[in-house]
Amino acid sequence: MTCTDYNRRHLIEAYGTPAEKLRVVYHGLDLERFQRRARPANATPVILSVGRLVEQKGYEDLLYVCADLVRRGQAFTCAIIGDGPLRGRLERLVDELDLRGVVRLPGRLVGDGVLDWYTRADVFALFCIEASDGDRDGIPNTMIEAMAMELPVVSTRYSGVPELVVDGTTGLLAECGDRRALADALARLLARPELRATMGRAGRERVMRDFATAACIANLECIFRVDSHRDGAAA
Repeated sequence: MTCTDYNRRHLIEAYGTPAEKLRVVYHGLDLERFQRRARPANATPVILSVGRLVEQKGYEDLLYVCADLVRRGQAFTCAIIGDGPLRGRLERLVDELDLRGVVRLPGRLVGDGVLDWYTRADVFALFCIEASDGDRDGIPNTMIEAMAMELPVVSTRYSGVPELVVDGTTGLLAECGDRRALADALARLLARPELRATMGRAGRERVMRDFATAACIANLECIFRVDSHRDGAAA
C-alpha cells in the first residue's frame, strides 16, 4: 500500500512492481476537529503556510512570491507556521527581501494554536518541490487540513498534490519554481473574496469525499478483506 497514486506509478515505473499488487490509501483526517465555524473578516487578507521548514516545502519560493506581491502593491500578511533546519536562512531572507511586517514566522505550534491560524487565514500556500537530496512530499497533511478548514490552496503541480487540489475548483496550481505564476495565483485569490469562499467550500467537499478518516479506514478494511479472501482461495 502507498498513500498517493504518484507513488504507485513511481513504484511501477522505477521498480517494475506489478500494478495488481499495489493499492492506494490516502491519509485520513478527523473532519470533526478540522472544520471552520466562522469566516474571517480580515481587512488585510492573510496567507497561511504550515509545515516543517525544509527545502521540499518551497518556502524560499514563497518568500520571493511575497516580495513580488508587495512590489505589485498587493496588501496582505503571511504567516509560516513551523520550525526546522531552514529557519535561520528564511529569517535572513525575510530581512533581505524587506518583508518584516509582512511575513511572520511564529515557530512550531500544535493543537488549537494551528487551528486558530487555519480559522484566521484567507488562503493556504505551500509550494512543494523536490529537495536537492531527492526528498519530496506526497500529499502534505497540512494541505488536507487547510482544505477541510475551507481554505483555497495555491500550490505546485508536483508529486501527489494534484490528486488533492483540483486546479480552478479547490485552488490554483502552477509549475514548480514558476514564481510569477504562483504570485499571479495568489493575487487572484487575494483580490476575490467570493472566489476564495467558493473554492474553500469545494475543498471541504473534496476532503469529505476522499480524505475523511472513516472513508480511508473503510478502504483499508476492504483491501485487507479482498486480499485475505484471495490468499485463502489460493491456499
